[in-house]
Amino acid sequence: SLLHCPTIGLCGLIGSLPNYFAAEVAAVYDEDAEMFAAQMVDPVVDYLAALMGFVGLEQPIAALPCAPCVEVGWRLGVAFWGNGYATEAAKAALQYGFGELALDEIVSFTTLANQPSRAVMQRLGMVNADEDLDHPNLPVGHELRRHCLYRLSRRQWSERTQV
Repeated sequence: SLLHCPTIGLCGLIGSLPNYFAAEVAAVYDEDAEMFAAQMVDPVVDYLAALMGFVGLEQPIAALPCAPCVEVGWRLGVAFWGNGYATEAAKAALQYGFGELALDEIVSFTTLANQPSRAVMQRLGMVNADEDLDHPNLPVGHELRRHCLYRLSRRQWSERTQV
């Protein structure tokens, strides 16, 4: 099924998209990672020409200290930063994760210096777990290796969405 997000345009759930979306979704879907992606398309521009980025859930393949886990993450083009798109689409991904998938917890992590992504996590109700970690895919000494971990339980999500 497809979710329509009013300020974003189109958000799709991998595996349930009509065939005419398959080509553009393939660019953001990694079959090996079995990644759920909510694809976003600028509603003003032809949707085949303007992929804004992606937001969704995945099981990280890196050997992370919080593994096994499901992560909500986002990657948007710079032109789309600061408009609330990541927050709105991530809320839909969380709803899917806690509702349809009945997950007990969803995590998110980013480099310590990425204040905009940390702000999105906080707007989603995620809590800094005070469990900073070194991302195993980045080499020792890399300036972006240290990451902060945020967590959100189904109970916390449910309390936030019932208010």
